[in-house]
Amino acid sequence: MAKPPLRIKFRRIINTVSSAARLSADGAEILHIKAKLAIPGRNRSRDLQKQELLELRVEVSRLQERVDELRSSARAVYSEKDYTSRAKKVPGALTGCAGEKTLRFATRYYVHSCFNADDSALVAMERLHGGLGQLYADTDRALLTNGLGALTSPCSLTNLSPLTNTPSRVEVLFSRIIPFDFKAVGDSSWHEMTKNYVENAVERRQSPREAKATAISLAFTMELEEEGSPVKMQFRYAGKRVVDNHRQVVVLSGQSQLLEAFGVVVSGVHFQEKHWLVLSELSPGVTMVKVCMSMVVHFDCELPNRQQFVDRTCQMLAKQKQMGFESVLQGVEQSLLAGYPS
Repeated sequence: MAKPPLRIKFRRIINTVSSAARLSADGAEILHIKAKLAIPGRNRSRDLQKQELLELRVEVSRLQERVDELRSSARAVYSEKDYTSRAKKVPGALTGCAGEKTLRFATRYYVHSCFNADDSALVAMERLHGGLGQLYADTDRALLTNGLGALTSPCSLTNLSPLTNTPSRVEVLFSRIIPFDFKAVGDSSWHEMTKNYVENAVERRQSPREAKATAISLAFTMELEEEGSPVKMQFRYAGKRVVDNHRQVVVLSGQSQLLEAFGVVVSGVHFQEKHWLVLSELSPGVTMVKVCMSMVVHFDCELPNRQQFVDRTCQMLAKQKQMGFESVLQGVEQSLLAGYPS
């Protein structure tokens, strides 16, 4: 009788070797093309196009290797979860394991009240929803202005303009390649961004189908610790999802305010946000994710050490947005790797 584990292991070794050989061959071909580009009179456009395609193939091969690693990790995690769930039924099975290691983070998040339907929130939502059409119309312009339009490789960039006498600006640009079908990535991304909204909508006796519509309203308060100091922010967002055959776009418009920062209760610090999340098919089974977030921060308050406060606040907001994007994409990848697309 054949032994499937041996066949699987053997096939995995062959795949690894063939992948490494292909990467080596593609790398050699890229060097060969670069040498050709130095020859006068050649068709540089054709050579550059071939070089870009080869570099993209190398990137996809590396991503596939990463997917294989993540799948193995995911299987290990689910096995551990299964063991833990069984151990809970056996008292003392995990005795002595708790408290051996504690993970500590510089930033801790606690999210409260996922929708505060007071009058001011409803008025703000109505105004934010009214601007979503124009925000979607500005998608291509926003990507081109920030250099994301033609980008085909991963990047992460933060631009800060912390000014004291005029509104400060925070800009976060982000791109990633995910080796899954862009429709599946789009569905999973929308789920990650709206799951708290859907859960609360269902609690308000709204049907899950209605809650998963292409437009959402979010009003919540976030409390966190930043370098040991408490921070509290109130967020209000209106969001819209547009799906076509070539790409998916999610736009968010936000009007938020800072309530407490670095241990000090503050008022008069508010900010407007614009988010664009664009998913497109880079090649069959490979999705290009591009994120552009633009925030204008107003400091209409008197504070000691004003410039220092402005600097720290802008840095904190940029970090919070980056972590938010990373969290969404991490959830997307875990969902797709586990084989349970949302």
